[in-house]
Amino acid sequence: MSYVLIPDGFALKKVTKAQQDAVDEYFGRERRSSYLNTLIDNPNTATLVIGILTGSVLLSVLSKLFQEGVTYTKEEIEEKLSPPTFVKAIVEETSPVGDFESAFSLLQEALKEKKAQEA
Repeated sequence: MSYVLIPDGFALKKVTKAQQDAVDEYFGRERRSSYLNTLIDNPNTATLVIGILTGSVLLSVLSKLFQEGVTYTKEEIEEKLSPPTFVKAIVEETSPVGDFESAFSLLQEALKEKKAQEA
């Protein structure tokens, strides 16, 4: 038989199943929120999210540039991975307008507006 020490002034009281379930649910919810707060407060979380987003963009661009099952020569690979081609593919993949010229014109307009506001 196990012994339990009960401080003076405290009394043991039976609880119903519903009361016990409510207490368990409260502490379970509290524990889950503490996990979320720990994740949000961790400085490595931002690095992890940025890494995942960058990796997914790079994978989508590479899958756009290179088709599965096709054999490429060294020159074709170098041409597809050249900075102008790669930047154009990134802009087309991630830009809301979808093409390089429109994205560049939007950038120019934004820069003009910024200069006008500063003046």
